Amino acid sequence: MKKTQQFGVKLRELTREELPAFKALTEDTAKRVGFADKPLEFYQIFFDDYGERAHYVVAEINFVDYINNEKDVIAKLDEKLTKLGERLAVKETKKNRGQFNEFTDQKQQHQKRIQKLWICLANKSQRMM
Repeated sequence: MKKTQQFGVKLRELTREELPAFKALTEDTAKRVGFADKPLEFYQIFFDDYGERAHYVVAEINFVDYINNEKDVIAKLDEKLTKLGERLAVKETKKNRGQFNEFTDQKQQHQKRIQKLWICLANKSQRMM
């Protein structure tokens, strides 16, 4: 749950009216990954027949929130790195150097996540053209 919160992922149940959009996603995934998809009617009948016991749950991410969260984490890491850099300028210690290196690695990972997201979004928009 911590990761879903960190990445801004929200889970929600679909309504029957959203099943055509759900079907479009499963169809696209089936083509990309290579499995046989069910027809829309399958999902609708399943939804109708099982009522409250049928759950179509989707995970959604707000990319703006995700990027803002990553930028906040990077800013906090920058603050820590500045303080550690000042300490290291006065006296080099193994502990401070280790923390500095760890925070630098973490910052790079968060920057990489943002970069990967932009690449994915750019590729997706090109496929839609």
